[in-house]
Amino acid sequence: MPTLSRRVSVLQGIGLAVGMVVGSGLFGLPGLVLDLLGPRHAILAWLLATAVVAPMILIFIRLGIRYPEAGGLSKYAQVALGDWAEYGVTTVLLGTYTIGIPALALIGAAYLKLLLGASILPAEALAFLLLLVATLINAFGVRMASVFNAVSVGMIFLLILAMVLAHPSMTSAGLKAAFQLGLSEPLDLAKLWHAVVLLFWAYLGWENLSFGLEEFRDPKRTIPRVYWGSFALVALTYIVLAATASGAALSGVPVHGLGGLAALLPEAVRAFLLVVIVALILANANAWVFGSSRLVFAAARSGILPKFLAGLDARKTPVAALFALLGFYFLFLSAKYALGIPVATIIAVVSQNFIVLYGIALIAYAKLFRERRDRLVLAASAAVVLILLAGFQAWLVYPLVLLATGYFAWKRRPSAQPSEREKGA
Repeated sequence: MPTLSRRVSVLQGIGLAVGMVVGSGLFGLPGLVLDLLGPRHAILAWLLATAVVAPMILIFIRLGIRYPEAGGLSKYAQVALGDWAEYGVTTVLLGTYTIGIPALALIGAAYLKLLLGASILPAEALAFLLLLVATLINAFGVRMASVFNAVSVGMIFLLILAMVLAHPSMTSAGLKAAFQLGLSEPLDLAKLWHAVVLLFWAYLGWENLSFGLEEFRDPKRTIPRVYWGSFALVALTYIVLAATASGAALSGVPVHGLGGLAALLPEAVRAFLLVVIVALILANANAWVFGSSRLVFAAARSGILPKFLAGLDARKTPVAALFALLGFYFLFLSAKYALGIPVATIIAVVSQNFIVLYGIALIAYAKLFRERRDRLVLAASAAVVLILLAGFQAWLVYPLVLLATGYFAWKRRPSAQPSEREKGA
């Protein structure tokens, strides 16, 4: 059975993880939350969103150490619900990645059009070019993918540092506002809830890392360091940006809406900002392409998908899975172009699917870990999942249909069919 090489170090893993989580929302979400809550309460929403994600990180660490395999979430589902769930979750993930990764690239394409000016190419074509680049980077092996992500993440942190150093009074004013809640204006709890739900999307990505754990060196040591290290970096980045945005809004700087923090940078460096944002989104796409290809590899190795998709090259890279997925990205982007599907709708469906998958991971956790602290973590995480799912209605049909498709594929697998001898008995 083909296996992947354990080459990913702690620093490389943190680079991949941050690239999976930090994406196009980095510069847009602060402004959106300001629109919803105002500058005096926005930072509280970021702090609460960070707090509700922490139990999820612990759950993925414990499950990852127990099963450091390329199957990731699909393996956890098998533990939680039985053999059929590996098929079911693989189907949900395939139905999520093949629409979500192109949607991510479409956001990058929008920034690329701003950088290049008027372009004869539609956004879908630019998105496919970004995904082609991400696929080629991954095809050169996990080391190349990790280095690319580390460089891109480093660029983002340098940019954030420059923004904070340029506006230290705004950052401190935003933090100060977080400790003066209710002193100047009442807090709208309903809006706060909506803001936390919105910001939960900014923390999607660590579940994707589960498909790369088979390539981590010394998993028991590396996995916790990668998860907690990347979580700390992401949380600090978001909170500092949110504080700076709140302080800027209190100072009268227009940082609302998707344009967000771009208003904090001088016009002279706007082109540089666009380059950094495109690099960030490409790094984000690169990390998601990495995770999805490992899912396809693991599914092919298990017999869920055709065996040729488990093929590895000399670098132990699943190139067949990478380029098969690229074909599906092209098909979806073509359909999106023809039908005019809104990007916001795609992102909402993707986020919903991952919340459903979080719930399945919780079932696996409940079966495997039974100490008192585990019950507390489980209760906190289950509450988060139920609250977030409460906002979805008809869209829940999509992941349920995908799960059912996986179940029927499991029932019809060759090993489940009676042999000729059994038929004649």
